[in-house]
Amino acid sequence: MRVLWFCNGDLSVLCSKGYNGGGWMRSMLSHIKRENLTVGVVSLGTRNGQKDIDGIRFYSVCCPKNVRSKIFDKFRSLHAVGADTDARYVKEYQEIIADYRPDVIHVWGTENNYGLIASKVKTPCVIHLQGLLNPCKDFLLPPSYSERDYFFRNGLLYALFHRKDIVSWEYQSKRERQIFSGCKHFIGRTDWDRTVTSLLSPDSTYYLCNEMLREDFMESPKWQLRQYGKTKLISVISPPLYKGASLVLRTAKLLKETTDMDFEWNVYGVGSIRFTERHEAIKADDVNVCLRGTATAGELARQLCESTVYVHPSYIDNSPNSVCEAQYLGVPVIATNVGGVSSLIDNGMNGILVQSHDAYMLAGKIKMLAEAPELQKELSRNAILAASARHDSRQIISTLMDIYKKLVGI
Repeated sequence: MRVLWFCNGDLSVLCSKGYNGGGWMRSMLSHIKRENLTVGVVSLGTRNGQKDIDGIRFYSVCCPKNVRSKIFDKFRSLHAVGADTDARYVKEYQEIIADYRPDVIHVWGTENNYGLIASKVKTPCVIHLQGLLNPCKDFLLPPSYSERDYFFRNGLLYALFHRKDIVSWEYQSKRERQIFSGCKHFIGRTDWDRTVTSLLSPDSTYYLCNEMLREDFMESPKWQLRQYGKTKLISVISPPLYKGASLVLRTAKLLKETTDMDFEWNVYGVGSIRFTERHEAIKADDVNVCLRGTATAGELARQLCESTVYVHPSYIDNSPNSVCEAQYLGVPVIATNVGGVSSLIDNGMNGILVQSHDAYMLAGKIKMLAEAPELQKELSRNAILAASARHDSRQIISTLMDIYKKLVGI
């Protein structure tokens, strides 16, 4: 069987010798290529081309514009420019499909334009859901935030850039609806993404298949109870406001003002949250929040195991890998009950769920858990059991192979 993947990120780099990064996609690819199938991978790049690495053919797609097109596009709407650009890319994808001749097309995510190919080809196509743009679009700005804030707190230039992001999200969300309507097969892993699929593509078939974790976490030692010293909180977020930096600041301020807890809150994934600090009138340094920037998977696994609690503050999410990784290591988890997070956490059993945007509840649960070592151990044990079953590589590959076989009628 020949399978062609369309995915974000250049997996040929992840598979190159000497590369020290990587992610769960690399883990999935390294396992799937051991099966009795041939895999090709398509991703966007800076130039068109193809190369073979360890028996896998990697295609890089780029659709550069000439000077005339770039000037003309300045006077057109983003929606018009985006539609024309997508059409050019789809033609490139069709040429690759004709060259590779796959039995199955597997598209990873609806965020990019890859999924548009589903309605253009006869080859069975399945889309593996990641983040979902349409529901996430409603949370681009957290409660109490507005576009007006960008003008008064960051200046016109910053506000214009943010406005461009919002317009881009609007176009991409519209395109995502088109992708859902044009595809008949989807893979997901939470009740939330199943529900969204039932609304946006009611006649489609939904398959359940979990995802692998990064190898550094699979091979890491497990978390052990910390009985002495400072309470160490840890979060992994990204720059978008809906990832919850504002909730971190407000919760940390409450902990510092209302408790005698000796704590530090290490936040990975961002190096600056200047706008959020201005809007909340809270400086990270003043409330024991340390912005650590990015870290390698190995370093992040070590930091998680040295922490007391993992806190996930997002305002919307599907199945955040950071929560899954923390659970797999056995780190006690407190997370906001948004999107698909409740499919990962059984409240009170293998983690704790709190209302989104509720700094008081989050601060209270952090204090309670930090003072309850037996509960920490219970949550840790249960989280390891749940995450180990959910992210079992053999089961995931077996499930994915069964999906491929169903698509081709085997």
